[in-house]
Amino acid sequence: MISFPKRPADIMLWNFLMTPSSRAAGMAFFSNSLMIGTWFTLIPIVKSNLQLSDGQLGLALLGMPVGGIVAMPASTLLIRKYSAGITTLAVGLIFFWLFILPVTVSSIFTLAMVLMVAGMLGGIMGIGINATASIVEKKLGKSIMSTCHGFWSLGAMLGAGSAGIIHAAGLPPVQHMMLVAVLVSILMLVHLRSFISIRDEVNQQNKFSKPTRPVLILSTFLFCMFMTEGAIADWAAVYITSHLNGGIAIAGWGFGTFSLFMALGRFQGDILIPKYGKRTVFSLGMTLGLTGILIFLLTGKVPLALTGLAIAGIGFSCIVPLIISAAASVKSMSVSEAIATVSVVGSIGLMIGPPLIGFIAEVSSLQTAFFLLPLLAMYLLIAGRKYI
Repeated sequence: MISFPKRPADIMLWNFLMTPSSRAAGMAFFSNSLMIGTWFTLIPIVKSNLQLSDGQLGLALLGMPVGGIVAMPASTLLIRKYSAGITTLAVGLIFFWLFILPVTVSSIFTLAMVLMVAGMLGGIMGIGINATASIVEKKLGKSIMSTCHGFWSLGAMLGAGSAGIIHAAGLPPVQHMMLVAVLVSILMLVHLRSFISIRDEVNQQNKFSKPTRPVLILSTFLFCMFMTEGAIADWAAVYITSHLNGGIAIAGWGFGTFSLFMALGRFQGDILIPKYGKRTVFSLGMTLGLTGILIFLLTGKVPLALTGLAIAGIGFSCIVPLIISAAASVKSMSVSEAIATVSVVGSIGLMIGPPLIGFIAEVSSLQTAFFLLPLLAMYLLIAGRKYI
């Protein structure tokens, strides 16, 4: 006999959406990724319009992560002065509308400059949304970080997935981005009262705290995870076509499969973490992630490779939320400072991961390069239990 929950509050996602503060945090994650996911699908159009080579495009796109890293320290100042909720809302609204500009530029220099400014705003918003989720998590006494990151994964998939349909309907890129900007602005503004109320008194301290050993070690964890995700995002399709002889059509399912199962895992994370404990979920997740990556690398069959990426997606799904929650819980630093520290180091991993894979592949092979990922996973599996 099937047993249904007696109250809506028994349903984790429903309870999350029915709580104003957690819903506001989730919508901030969703809005951020919906905008970014839409932009990713329009990059080929911008490349074609500006007649850029692969190298020129890569150089221009570097502006966004560089801008994000440069601006991240400013996030602590803004959050301390205005609160996490207000910073997230205000900077987010500016970010959404400025992010329309990359599809309107007429030169590679302008594109790089606009993306750098967008990256600065996006970096500050990234710190803001994680700080917002951490503060809400503390005040509710419930785990919500994994669900918030699940909304980020959902937004990225919907942004990328709907873009093809919208483009096929004949909507110009500028109008497409404006449509998304309107939608996400509304999603943020309807939660105005919640964002105003989300603040953490610890952030009002007058001086910066020196990063502590636990935060620095957690930073290396996020570095490893972002390097892994960046490598899979940029190179999984290439690996499937070149090493496994898969077709172009199926190659795109590599990162798509990884992302889908990561999103599904994140929506379950806030149920599993309180039930089994952070360390258990972390250890099991890393074990599954390591197993999935090894299946992906050791098989010669595309279906098994995709299965490996699905297992890795499920395994790694809760790791980044757990790392960020652990950093935000360090007593000797404010939430924003701790998250800014791990995010800066993590973003460096996201930046250097794909080029490093390419460099190793150039001097050896892509399969050899990908074996860096299991080594990173083993480091997290061994060292992580002490700090999560």
